[in-house]
Amino acid sequence: MDEGETEEDIGGQAQGTGKIVLGVFGLLALLTCCGGGGYLGMSIYESESAGIVASYALAFPVGFSFAGLLGAVLGYFGLKSKGLQIALPIVLGFIVGIGCLAAVFVFFVTIFPAL
Repeated sequence: MDEGETEEDIGGQAQGTGKIVLGVFGLLALLTCCGGGGYLGMSIYESESAGIVASYALAFPVGFSFAGLLGAVLGYFGLKSKGLQIALPIVLGFIVGIGCLAAVFVFFVTIFPAL
């Protein structure tokens, strides 16, 4: 903390950072949902195999953007540190994105052929 800064100043800076991160991940989630949904819909309309490829391509971005948005909301309301408000959505997004990709892979390799 620099000389002359108070706790309110630092808290205000963290709140500003939290709003920016929340806006970025909110926009990313909106674009992923709209653009990815359109891409997936067009791919499924074209062929089943194109829909499967589109599902593989969209699994990580969808998981990343929505988990990042959740992390941004949690960081905005629950954390005071600017570093944690920035890091939480990114780390949570990567973890959930990889999990979504693994879940889609397991579904299409093991369950989908049996349907």
